[in-house]
Amino acid sequence: MKVLDLSYHPLDVRSGRWLDLSRKSNHGTPHGGARPYMIAPGVMGFEFDGNSGYVDCGDDPSLNITDEITIESWVNCVVEGKWDNLVGKGPRDNNLRWNLFWVPNNKIRFNLGDGDSAYYAWSDSALDIGKWYCIVGVYNRQHLRVFVNGVPQSIGDSFTGDIVSTAGYKLEIGQNGSYDFLNGLIGEVRIYNRALSADEIRENMYRSPIYRMLRGLPHSMIYTKVPWKQTQGGIYVP
Repeated sequence: MKVLDLSYHPLDVRSGRWLDLSRKSNHGTPHGGARPYMIAPGVMGFEFDGNSGYVDCGDDPSLNITDEITIESWVNCVVEGKWDNLVGKGPRDNNLRWNLFWVPNNKIRFNLGDGDSAYYAWSDSALDIGKWYCIVGVYNRQHLRVFVNGVPQSIGDSFTGDIVSTAGYKLEIGQNGSYDFLNGLIGEVRIYNRALSADEIRENMYRSPIYRMLRGLPHSMIYTKVPWKQTQGGIYVP
C-alpha cells in the first residue's frame, strides 16, 4: 500500500504545500530554500538550494514503517553530494532511521536500522551530476537493494528483522538532520509499506511523466504493459 504519493500536478505543488495523493494526508510543507519547480510542462517537483531547503511530510502513524518498505523518487543532484538526504525518517543515528542518501562519491546509499545496527545497500557506480535518475530503495525482509533507472544494483546487506520505530520523527525530503541539504531537484516521491518487485519498479518508472519527458515522448501518450521478455522494457502507444 502507498503511504506517500507526492503529486506532480501544478495545482497540487505550491509554495505552501506538496499534495499527498495516497489518502494518508502526508502532505509536504516546504521550508527554507525549497521552491516548486517546473520539471516539464505540467510536471512539477521541488528545487532545493543546498543551504536551508527541505520538505516536511509530518509524522503520521502510516509513515512509521517497521516491516517491508519501498522508497521511490526522481532526483537530479546539481552539485557533488554531501551525504544529502533524499527521503528519510528518524534521528541522525543510522541504527535508528531509514533513508535514501546521495553520498559524496555521487553514489546512492539506502540504509535502515533495527535499533542496534544499521544495514546498507549501494548503487554500483557513480551517478552524473545534473542528470535525472529514478532512484528506489527496497527492503523485503531478506536484504536491502537499490534500483537506478529500473536496474537492480548489487544486493545489499542481509536483514530479516523489523525496522526500528521512527515514531516522533518527521519524514523529511532534501535534508539530513538539519544539515547537509540537497542542492538539486526531486519529484514524484512515493513510499510503500511493502516491497515492490523489480517489474513493479520498472512499471512505475515507465508511467512517470518525467520518464516521458526524458525520452522526448508527449505527455499525453499512454503506457501499455507488454511482456518484459518481448520488449526488454515497456512501450508507449497513442
